[in-house]
Amino acid sequence: MVTNIKNFAQAFLNKTFINNYVRIFIMLICSVLIGYTLQPVPQWLSNLFDKSNSFKFIILFLTGITAVYPLDGNEIYYIIFGSLSVLILFAVFRKYDSFKEIEK
Repeated sequence: MVTNIKNFAQAFLNKTFINNYVRIFIMLICSVLIGYTLQPVPQWLSNLFDKSNSFKFIILFLTGITAVYPLDGNEIYYIIFGSLSVLILFAVFRKYDSFKEIEK
């Protein structure tokens, strides 16, 4: 029974992570969440993240590049798309939170 569960999980993960889009997107989301484990950060670093979307993009982009090295031309586009998707996703979450606070 345990072997069947292990084999199923392994096959599922291998099929899921073979797709570059999914692998990069999941890795970037996990990277953002890992950053929250380092709270509180120094004030200057917090200000830099609060004021600069470019800095956030660069950090996510560099994280994506290190995850899929060596690179080919298409993977750069996957990483750019994944980084922008993560930034947009978290911006939408922040807007939703502020909307929920206004409703109260």
